[in-house]
Amino acid sequence: MSDAMRGIEVYNKHGHTWLESKASDLHTQDLLVIISELVSAKDKNTRILDLCCGYGRLTLPLLEKGWNVSGVDLSPVLIQEAEKRRVEKKIGDLSTFKIGDMKSIPYPDGEFDFCFCVWASLNFLTSLEDQLKTFNELFRLLKPNGTVFIELPFHNDENPVPQEIEADGNSYLYFPFTITYLSNLLKGLPFKDFTVVEREIAGRRRITVNLQK
Repeated sequence: MSDAMRGIEVYNKHGHTWLESKASDLHTQDLLVIISELVSAKDKNTRILDLCCGYGRLTLPLLEKGWNVSGVDLSPVLIQEAEKRRVEKKIGDLSTFKIGDMKSIPYPDGEFDFCFCVWASLNFLTSLEDQLKTFNELFRLLKPNGTVFIELPFHNDENPVPQEIEADGNSYLYFPFTITYLSNLLKGLPFKDFTVVEREIAGRRRITVNLQK
């Protein structure tokens, strides 16, 4: 079983309620503000991708703003919940949410103006091969001059290696990305510009990554 699928097993076993119980309303609101600021200078028709969207915690509020947002997640359980909430809110359409792997995202080249991936989603990528595949997928999906925003937990391990995480009877591998590790990784990729910085979000130390095609 892949590292990502081991993580998905937690959601398959406990449903969306387990993920929702870990959520912070303040963190959600802060991310919505950040994403809104990054998109505000763009046209309302800007195509946006919420990568690893879960149950639509951010996708749905952005849809309610009238933005053109799609969500992808590897977990059928979480996508089913996101779709249920979308229908209840009468927003988006049947193509809004898709099941998909961040290493092989089910959209054509140059589909999006802006992509974002937040919480600890990127940390499921525990091998260099998978990390490179995902960043190259993001590059492929972007229109010329398109941008990416990534947010993840702050770590400062000198030599980051995958860690075994136990969660409610399930275990999965987690990669503690650092600013140095991400910066070195991105230097070898085709993005024309990137920044990797520490930032406080909702009172927590986080790392944010901004990329431009």
